[in-house]
Amino acid sequence: MRPKVTLVASGADDATAVGARIGAFARGLTRRGWDVTIINLATPPARLMDRLLAPTPALRSALERAGIEGDIRPAAGWHACHALGSEHSDVVVVSVPPCALLGAAALALNPRIPLVVDYRDPWSARHCPPILARATRVIERRALYRAAVVTYAGGPALGDLLVQHLRLPPHRVVSVPNGFDPADIAGLPAVEVRPERNGQPLDLVMNGYWYGRNGPGILLDALKRVGPAVAELTVIGGASPPIAAQLRRTTGNPRVSYSAGAPQALYEQLHNADAALIIMDPASAVESRIPAKTYDYLATGVPVIAICPPDAAVLQIPEARRFYHVHHRDIDGLTTLLRHTRQHRTALRPGPLGAGPTREQGVATLHALLHHLVTGGVGLAG
Repeated sequence: MRPKVTLVASGADDATAVGARIGAFARGLTRRGWDVTIINLATPPARLMDRLLAPTPALRSALERAGIEGDIRPAAGWHACHALGSEHSDVVVVSVPPCALLGAAALALNPRIPLVVDYRDPWSARHCPPILARATRVIERRALYRAAVVTYAGGPALGDLLVQHLRLPPHRVVSVPNGFDPADIAGLPAVEVRPERNGQPLDLVMNGYWYGRNGPGILLDALKRVGPAVAELTVIGGASPPIAAQLRRTTGNPRVSYSAGAPQALYEQLHNADAALIIMDPASAVESRIPAKTYDYLATGVPVIAICPPDAAVLQIPEARRFYHVHHRDIDGLTTLLRHTRQHRTALRPGPLGAGPTREQGVATLHALLHHLVTGGVGLAG
């Protein structure tokens, strides 16, 4: 009989970094003999209690502006309690944020069922957590006492911060990195320098979803300075309502557009771009967070402009040596770079096709952890 694992996340079925991570877990674990169930908590509230616990759009916007990231609906936690209570699993993996979901998972599960908490981004385990995260750190810490293993997707610093701020034993904190699926880049040629485009507007691409403090930063001001004759931006994903309104106010023209599609279509669009963008500031847990989009960029070899603090974790990965780094407050530096590379495409540095880790590496690590837990382990050996 196959062992059963339940994967829980808010947005598990969406075409986002969350959906890609959970989907890779599900496919990889199924291939390894697991019976996988996915509980997606991002579905619209249907029951009366769910609707009562769902914050109003105005409150959601206020929380987002305050830096509260992820699905903060109390209804998500309520839904998790009911969904997990009806599942019969050998092990449960809960991917967070939201903070409410973490506590619900710890409360709802039978104590005999091992719980794995998978951090995509940190909540309170960061150098500058938002006020609500600091206030709820004790709740997060107590919920994690229930976890047999805590996995994380960011850089090594995230593991260290989880140990330090949440008082976790180091042997229970394990890296399960993001990556790319080699099948998604099958047939793509390597990116080449394109001097024939000199003098044409730069085709800039940003993959992902702008929300909370993870917004466009100085990019909009730089685009406004240089104008559409120098650079045009496509966001492959979207933006939360407050940031979408900011984009409309700041740009007011079609040089910022949105696109969406399957992973292979995404990679084709990245392959054809002049440069892809990573935008972060200190409020985005920059010291430990490596955005999932980074691995998409590495997979295609597209030139990368990283707009972030100099101590950002994303700049510590080996492949970042070819990135163009611009300080997250240096609007002058960014506008100069855009104007220069418009005229001199040879300054753009592409990378090799298929660089960076694959999702299969992370799945293999998770499989080994889960196998250990369901065959009698209550944690990892110290």
